[in-house]
Amino acid sequence: RYDIFQYQLSNTTNPGYKIIGQWTNHLRLNAEDMQWSAGDKLVPDSVCSFPCESGERKRMVKGVPCCWHCELCDGYQYLLDEFNCDMCPFDMRPTPNRTGCRPTPIIKLEWSSPWAIIPVFLAVLGILATSGVIITFIRFNDTPIVRASGRELSYVLLTGIFLIYLITFLMIAEPSTVVCAFRRLFLGLGMCISYSAMLTKTNRIYRIFEQGKKSVTPPKFISPTSQLIITFILISVQ
Repeated sequence: RYDIFQYQLSNTTNPGYKIIGQWTNHLRLNAEDMQWSAGDKLVPDSVCSFPCESGERKRMVKGVPCCWHCELCDGYQYLLDEFNCDMCPFDMRPTPNRTGCRPTPIIKLEWSSPWAIIPVFLAVLGILATSGVIITFIRFNDTPIVRASGRELSYVLLTGIFLIYLITFLMIAEPSTVVCAFRRLFLGLGMCISYSAMLTKTNRIYRIFEQGKKSVTPPKFISPTSQLIITFILISVQ
């Protein structure tokens, strides 16, 4: 018969060996008498690596074929197999446990939302006001006041302002390939047209007054055609 000892530390007695089992024809081990690190009574798992959680891949330890580290598939990746992660398609995202992909939910602004009603209301007022100014300009197109205001650039400026108000409806509309394409195009186009027309008109007035201080000869490139060409060049650069 053999006694099995374990060296144990104790807060009440001096450290020493304690019998935890015996061997005769078979092993009899008293697990409750055994002591592990930090005084824990539970038998620790004798494994090199624990199974990975859901959504984690195994990264093998070099030189130790049966051991691995668990790494979570991050970003828009999902678990392809136990060793590899893969990216989800562009219109999908991983499931919560990262075992597959699911369609990306579309979260958009609803027309009935107060955050949509107020901008739409203001945009409608802006479109009506801009349309009223355009109609007035067309009706009195040949009057001295309209011609003196630079009617060609004024029409360009009003077009830009109209597009600025119009983009509100595209931003609230349900996303699609066509809607998103128009968003990218018109989001900055309206401001670009407006600023280009204002810059060209301001530059024209400045050059006329500066040239008037020096001579009676008008400066170059102040005709309506020249002003439109300059404006469209600025727009194309933007």
